[in-house]
Amino acid sequence: MDTEKKKYDISKKFHAPDADLIFQSSDNIRFYIHHKYLEANTGAFPPSEFDIGRDEIVPLTESSITLELLFSFIYPQRHPELEDVPFEIIEPLAEAAEKYEVFSAMHICHLRMKEFIPTHPIEVLSYACRHDYSLVISAAAEVAVALPLAESVQLMPPHLVMPWILYIDARMKVHRNIQEASKRLQYRHRLFIDEEAHSRCDRWAKIVLPPILKRLIVGYSGLGDLDALFSVQPSENCCRDAVAAWKKMVKEELKTISKFKQFISSNKK
Repeated sequence: MDTEKKKYDISKKFHAPDADLIFQSSDNIRFYIHHKYLEANTGAFPPSEFDIGRDEIVPLTESSITLELLFSFIYPQRHPELEDVPFEIIEPLAEAAEKYEVFSAMHICHLRMKEFIPTHPIEVLSYACRHDYSLVISAAAEVAVALPLAESVQLMPPHLVMPWILYIDARMKVHRNIQEASKRLQYRHRLFIDEEAHSRCDRWAKIVLPPILKRLIVGYSGLGDLDALFSVQPSENCCRDAVAAWKKMVKEELKTISKFKQFISSNKK
């Protein structure tokens, strides 16, 4: 019996003697929880297979760190502040909130996940796709386009694969237009630099164009940062004006691409 007791610890925060449910985390911490609060504030907690009338320890797959935060959202108290909580804690908390339908936690977690898009675009896109947060999907997609198509598709549930392919195809078309423009010194058949400028100023072909083409080699993902794409600073006015005009036209072309959420809506039957 003593050996058995050493296999687990009791949560320092959730150990009420009158609690009627006991959950055990993946790292063997037990949480004593009141059923009435779970019933009032969650949609899928406790698990349906759990018999309320039995004195049973319910094992959960989440860690004690995740569960302590999660259970804090079901009680009539001030909810935890998550502003400074790192991604490594927010991500499993967000997944647990969705899994057990802890509604108050779901909302703040999805807002926090969105804030991590710049540093964790793959993970956030995957999370948003699993739980159908279209606004987060669109925001993450703007960053995730840098991923190879085969890799990004693996993150998608089946109903999002075709919208994602169409979204990438739209960006690829813009990318092809830009590459073609670099050869013809025009964009969508609109001249943005004097046709004679190429022969009169060899700096365009030797100095200005190469760094832009080099960045375009990476594919449509290079369109994610136009400041970097057109970062070259020509000394001649003709070349400088041409770069500025080209950048402006690319911006306008990118605006014609719908947000990813619109591709999702259009694909729904």
